Amino acid sequence: MYRKIQQTYAAVVQRCTREQRETFIFTEIIVLSVFLFFPATASAVVNVTVNETIVPDHCEVSLSGLDAVDSLDWGNLSSESLSTPGAVSDVKTFNLSLTKCGNSYGSTVPTITVSGTAVGASSTSAEYLFRQPNSVAQGIGFILRFNDTSVTWIGGGKDPNLKNGTIISPSGGELTLPGTWKSGTPIPIAVALSTGDLNRQLAGYVQGSVTFTFEYK
Repeated sequence: MYRKIQQTYAAVVQRCTREQRETFIFTEIIVLSVFLFFPATASAVVNVTVNETIVPDHCEVSLSGLDAVDSLDWGNLSSESLSTPGAVSDVKTFNLSLTKCGNSYGSTVPTITVSGTAVGASSTSAEYLFRQPNSVAQGIGFILRFNDTSVTWIGGGKDPNLKNGTIISPSGGELTLPGTWKSGTPIPIAVALSTGDLNRQLAGYVQGSVTFTFEYK
């Protein structure tokens, strides 16, 4: 009888011990599960982007030294003085000035683009002779030389003669702005009538028109 009670007690102790161990293990699993699935601390991130574009000052372009508003007039000239290739009339000069340009223009390049109608493509250098289509005179046009006060046709198709599409800039252009261009110092442009290398001339009224466009490129 005593032995049976002892066996029963041992069985109960063993069972209790196993149940306690199972309960302990189960409890560990629950705690571990709570740790794994516990949500992280909530947070929010807001980004603010601030944009601003600093644009270079746009230069003001002005002309001075003209006979009248935006024009030069030679009056009447003898056809005899302009009847052979390479002939050049008296020179007139006007000034181009750039003001309010600021001190920096970033990665852009300030440029002046020359545009106007030329005599045509009848010769290599005819593109340097400006002449409007309504002109009567033939074989003659206006030469413009940049940053100069004199005009000669020798080498007339070379710098600094202007033609339609000429680009003038501080660097990298066909012609270069003088170092004082931002200070408003007048830049002289010499103008004269010339026959260029054309062989045939016809007397009559002649007119030329040239536009200087300033922009950042």
